Amino acid sequence: MSRSSRREPVAGVTAAATEKLWKQQSNRRLRRASQRALATDPAGALNSLVLPLMNEMADVWDSPKEGKLRFDPANDPKRMRK
Repeated sequence: MSRSSRREPVAGVTAAATEKLWKQQSNRRLRRASQRALATDPAGALNSLVLPLMNEMADVWDSPKEGKLRFDPANDPKRMRK
């Protein structure tokens, strides 16, 4: 794999070193809300139960990751390597 290269000239752009902490917190929020919904379910009627979605618990626009940008591989061939 030392000679593998990218297929598309797209790279991630971020100011944060990692987004692991944000992902952990948002997933914990989701699991906790799901557990609450299951615990407060009257008489175990799972047919009418509505579980929360990830988009309701965490806003992706608040994450430390800023997205991806396209670059010119002719100007920067090193970025085409994985």
